[in-house]
Amino acid sequence: LRTQGLTPGVPDLCIVMPCGECVWLEMKASEGNLSPTQIALHRHFAALGHEVLVCYSVFDALAQLRKRIQ
Repeated sequence: LRTQGLTPGVPDLCIVMPCGECVWLEMKASEGNLSPTQIALHRHFAALGHEVLVCYSVFDALAQLRKRIQ
């Protein structure tokens, strides 16, 4: 994926919420773990005021997003 210009560790999806804030989604397999690069970038994004959600299925992602907008 690097040859396509992607930066290692950047979350899979970025969703712009109705309020204009960005929420990043890191999608992992059910047994997946974050790499050290992902952990470092997630911390960097959090320091910038962004939220990063680690999700283990589309249903998990939807549930976490629903909680966030309530």
